[in-house]
Amino acid sequence: MLLQVMSEEKNNGFQTQPSGDGLKRITNLGRDPWMVKELSGTVSFGSAVRVQPLDFNGYPSGSASSSSELKLAAKTVYYLITRE
Repeated sequence: MLLQVMSEEKNNGFQTQPSGDGLKRITNLGRDPWMVKELSGTVSFGSAVRVQPLDFNGYPSGSASSSSELKLAAKTVYYLITRE
């Protein structure tokens, strides 16, 4: 299973300006890299699973581990979860 963790995100340099009635007008769409908030939290599974963190392109990043609980890494958005 692919676990994808989400947060608020925006392009680097993204800008808006007020345009009345509480609305905002985008003045700059920005560019890569995307800026995301640091992630935190825990995911619990019914039994032990193998968890492999993945980079933004889906390639293994760091060491895989086995556990019934996953403490999310601050900058990892993808995890490959497999049965033991």
